[in-house]
Amino acid sequence: GTGTVQTTGANDITLTADTGPADGAGGIWVQTGGLIDSGQNIVLNGSDIIAAATADAGIDIQANGAIAVLDAAGTIDLNHNAATADTTDMVINGLITSGSSVTVESRNDIIMGVDGDITSTTVTATDAITLTADTAAGALGGIVDMADGTIVNAGAGLIDINADGNIDLGLVTTSNSTAGAVNLNSDNGAITDADGAAGADVTASTGGLVITAEQGVVDIETEVAQLNVTNN
Repeated sequence: GTGTVQTTGANDITLTADTGPADGAGGIWVQTGGLIDSGQNIVLNGSDIIAAATADAGIDIQANGAIAVLDAAGTIDLNHNAATADTTDMVINGLITSGSSVTVESRNDIIMGVDGDITSTTVTATDAITLTADTAAGALGGIVDMADGTIVNAGAGLIDINADGNIDLGLVTTSNSTAGAVNLNSDNGAITDADGAAGADVTASTGGLVITAEQGVVDIETEVAQLNVTNN
């Protein structure tokens, strides 16, 4: 079945799976029709969902069309626990909406489906949507994989996407006006376009895009005021 976890006012929601003693088994699976709705912040911590639709997922947010599955007036943080295996992913197939910053950290890959948008309505230029794949020790090739049609919209905030492997873009967009409005960093991979077709993949019409990628940039389209690219 499905259900709702909800607070109002200045109250956080924190859900942690795989506790006491942590053994790397136990995660958070928000199925279609489910909702986590906080009047303040949301923090989710998981290791590995034994029965998840997607194998090796510590947190799996399933799609519910245009309806938000995680919705917070404040920040949203998705994290893996210390006992999480290095092969474990974060899977985002449903809409995440926040009034502030959103942080997703994965031991391995971050996989985002076509309905797995992340939207912040912040008007604060220092808030950020931060996605970090491959937080495990060593260069294990973790990727950020956005499907064609997936949107990361930071409002007026920053966008910071990091991976050891490739970063495959749907659309990332912000109205932030700083030189580092969007930062894309791949330690050992490339920055690529999920659809390989025309149409902007990064928009920051008054801000800058900073790219650092070991394997360079492949077929992405941008609409930005400044561009800084480093091919290590």
